[in-house]
Amino acid sequence: MSEETPQNSDLEGLQETVIVEVKPGVAAVFSQKPVPGLELLSFDLMPEGSAKVIADGLSGFVAGANILAQKQVSPEFLQGLVRLNPTTVEKLQTMVPVVAKTGENLGVLKTAGGNGFSHIMRWSELAPADLARLSALSTGPGMVLVALQMQLSSISRRLDENLKLTRQAINEIRQATQEERWSTLISLDSSVSKAVEEARQIGQVSTGIFSPILSKETDILKSRNLFKQNISKHLKGLECAESKSERKEYVLEHQNDILNDAYGYLLAEWTRHRWNVLRASHISLNPDDEKLLQAVLTTTESEYEEAQQELQKLVGKLIQQLKLMTIIEGKSVLRLPLGLGRKYESDNPLEKSEQLAQSVAELMGSIYQQPSKPAPALLVFDKDETGDDLLSILQWSLPREEKLLVLADVNVGMRNSYLGITQNYFFVTRYADLKKNGDTGTLYNLQDVRYVRFDDDKKNSPTIHIHTKDASFSIGFDSWISQDKNLKKVARVADIFASVMNIPEAEKKQDPVFEIEMTELKAIKE
Repeated sequence: MSEETPQNSDLEGLQETVIVEVKPGVAAVFSQKPVPGLELLSFDLMPEGSAKVIADGLSGFVAGANILAQKQVSPEFLQGLVRLNPTTVEKLQTMVPVVAKTGENLGVLKTAGGNGFSHIMRWSELAPADLARLSALSTGPGMVLVALQMQLSSISRRLDENLKLTRQAINEIRQATQEERWSTLISLDSSVSKAVEEARQIGQVSTGIFSPILSKETDILKSRNLFKQNISKHLKGLECAESKSERKEYVLEHQNDILNDAYGYLLAEWTRHRWNVLRASHISLNPDDEKLLQAVLTTTESEYEEAQQELQKLVGKLIQQLKLMTIIEGKSVLRLPLGLGRKYESDNPLEKSEQLAQSVAELMGSIYQQPSKPAPALLVFDKDETGDDLLSILQWSLPREEKLLVLADVNVGMRNSYLGITQNYFFVTRYADLKKNGDTGTLYNLQDVRYVRFDDDKKNSPTIHIHTKDASFSIGFDSWISQDKNLKKVARVADIFASVMNIPEAEKKQDPVFEIEMTELKAIKE
């Protein structure tokens, strides 16, 4: 951060940018000149005068800006809309807050590493009254056009090009299987792609452009629903598996079908989404159809979001299982995605799954990232080593949002086991279950820990007794635990469990016997 204290004269005449978040993840950018580093959404295929309608609706929210407040806000100040996704936020980090020597944040940003001040970006939270006003605008013409522009940006040429590998895979599937559903999907994708390009050439979705694809809606829905049903079937098969070993067997048996159906659903949903957006843009040409436009935009957004989440969920589960099989059993266990001959011998289902995940993430405006490999703060192992494979397995076995804090080599009865603690759960699983199947077993909520007792009477064999709402564990250790440094670690594990134990008020009981005893004792004393 800069520690220089600019004078008012230093800030005069500088380019100022004001960002107004018009809906979650979407902001309007007002500035006298284009803003470096921001990828703005163009107004292509928007009705004439859209920029002015949006600017008029939002002009009241930039009243606090130094430069913009001095002039009447007009469309020329509205540079466009921007998605506040991780990529955009990362770009904005090239600017740093200007902080006075007193530590006061002056409310503006300057270009990082620059000398002096060349650009100001003003950030401020809207007051409750302004938030209410913005909410009231959500049904007005300005916000409807904002929604339309966001939909149009979601079918950009750049995003369409990211599906190149998907189209290539589907063409290979069609050539190998000769199934009609793939030929139909390719044909529908081609027709809608042609309409999109024609609309871009003339700047609007005219009747002449939309009419040829209007009659194809039934076929588009039929193709989309076919793949959607298959996706639902795969998700059910994975979620209904009673153990990770059963889930692994399902993936081994159906990985080809899962990949193929995921490719098909991605392109079918992309085709449906672009058709919906073209229809919305066509409707927007008639000002009298504002309510219809709003209804179509709402349906389009919800349909597309649901499909993306389903696909992301399925691909995520597929990658998880393929990763575990690769780590545990080696790449040889992965069969060819199509299983149709030498032509596909170089194909790897895991690589294809990750490419698919990247495509889905891109369409969702996010970035595909693998879960981080665990780095527990406390390890209780002989020689303080766990082995890299064990952590790699846990990387893909634990829920993505859980961070592994503690991992210990323990005994439960006569069984060699692992004990793990995350920020919300703990698990106890046998060696074989984790190492062979990637199975952590039941995740017990830390909030359900009722009582913990650390039994260290026998120095060579300390035991941690854990009682939860529905289960009890006696955690023991091998002889190596008798070393002083290891005993301290065991005591810390016990303390960690003890720090979260609780009995909710709903589980506490009362009995009048104590009230009677207290009354009689009081009477005797008196």
